[in-house]
Amino acid sequence: MVREAFMAGVLEACSSGVVAIDSFGRVVIFNRAAEEMLGIRRERVLGRSIGVLEPFAGLQDVLEKGESKLSSRIKVGYSTFMVGMTPVLEEGETVGAVAVFQDVTELCKMASELHDTRVMMNILSTIVEHAFEGAVLVDREGFITMISERYARFLGYSSSKEIVGKHVTEVIENTRMHIVAQSGIPEYYDVQKIGSHKIVCSRIPIYRDGEVVGAFGKMIFKDVTEMEHILARVKLLEDRLKDYQKELSRLRLEKYRFENLIGVSGKFRRALQMARKAAKNDLNVLIVGEPGTGRGLFAHAIHANGRGNRFPIVTVNCAEGINGEEIRSQLVLASGGTIFLKHIDELDGASQMGFLEALKEGAPNGEGEDRGLRVIATSVEEPEDLVAQGKLRPELFYFISEVLIHLPPLRDRREDIPLLADYFLSEVSFKSGKGRRVFTSQAMEMFVNYPWPGNIIELRSAVKYAFSLSDGRYILTDHLPPKILEGSHQDPKRESLHLMREDIEKRIILETLYRCNRNVSEAARKLGIHRTTLHRKLKQLGLQ
Repeated sequence: MVREAFMAGVLEACSSGVVAIDSFGRVVIFNRAAEEMLGIRRERVLGRSIGVLEPFAGLQDVLEKGESKLSSRIKVGYSTFMVGMTPVLEEGETVGAVAVFQDVTELCKMASELHDTRVMMNILSTIVEHAFEGAVLVDREGFITMISERYARFLGYSSSKEIVGKHVTEVIENTRMHIVAQSGIPEYYDVQKIGSHKIVCSRIPIYRDGEVVGAFGKMIFKDVTEMEHILARVKLLEDRLKDYQKELSRLRLEKYRFENLIGVSGKFRRALQMARKAAKNDLNVLIVGEPGTGRGLFAHAIHANGRGNRFPIVTVNCAEGINGEEIRSQLVLASGGTIFLKHIDELDGASQMGFLEALKEGAPNGEGEDRGLRVIATSVEEPEDLVAQGKLRPELFYFISEVLIHLPPLRDRREDIPLLADYFLSEVSFKSGKGRRVFTSQAMEMFVNYPWPGNIIELRSAVKYAFSLSDGRYILTDHLPPKILEGSHQDPKRESLHLMREDIEKRIILETLYRCNRNVSEAARKLGIHRTTLHRKLKQLGLQ
């Protein structure tokens, strides 16, 4: 039984994935490391044909031919594994086959029972030989019961048979295997001097029924210099990751520039001006507006243009509810940056008090350092009304509303509708790869006259709908969603051929003038007409 415990301990210490089949091709071993690497539960494969594990179907060939397949490479999903497949022999006959595959991961314990002890011993011997640079197994008294051939050769022996049965102190210089076998205290990644080498090894006690029955040791690196090379590569990868993070941050800041917020109406420009000032002064901001008015875009733009933009913005959806512990964990994540409280008007009273207390305590990072924190909150309802109704605590309202920004609904900024519609149309045209399209004057007029209860989100959806129905370069009133035609305060009229031609001519002339910086002579040359003719058309089209 002790021998079985030793073997089970090896499986527990091995970080390699192990798949083994018996003489009938049925899976008898599928360790936890294999589960984690392949993402498959062992209950789904144990006792079934190896065919259920397609990447390891080659085990059947190894079983039938009795020939090993060493150092082959397989790809499973996004991971690549080096696999060694070998038959398991007993008295010259093939009684199974085992595959050992490696993926650099944490040490994974292997916990599976074998029905045939002698078959398991052969399998474990194969595992020990292929899984580590070197491996050794000792009993509770420190006598070696198993050692890999690699380790034996590293120690200067021609075969493991010369070592098995000897006390570990007679074979391995400066070893502590016998100490771990007695104390039951594991030792990980210890530097041990053997001859002229400094190796890195781990020593793990083996337990059975709560008692230490031995120890398993594995050599991770034959020399410390090998580990130093790996650490240097890790440092290089960390530096590259920092560069990628900086680039991602730059792209995020570019995306949320205030210049990307579209609008010329007075109410919108006033809201934008307040947002710019709040961003510069690191003030807490409460943004009030109907759904679809761009509250989230304003929140991200304020964060991206503030001093804390190198730290994260952490979003908390208050509508989903949040307890005190979650509040503090989110504040830690947002330390130095911004905590973005969506739907603050839907936060219950108890959570409001917890949030207020946590915010007053500050926002320490994981190391206890308080780097400060900006709060940006959004609300659909007017906060003063919420305070009057007892739905929003006055203390929280005053804390988060150092700057109060009201975003106007789209129906109150109709002069911005053509700008937004053209922007969304350019966006969807570019993504589709079908070339730029434009609205006719009649279609745009229908857009301007529609009340837009869903605000900018509804406008974007309407533009996508119209684009999907249009075939040519121009989007007509026929292409607009039915609700736009029904909800617009004008009678829809079909564009006549004359009006469409006039509209097309007007847009072509305007686009050419825009590209030529309003230089009439250059625009006329690009259009292939005389300068005088262009002046006349500008007058006829009311563009002069």
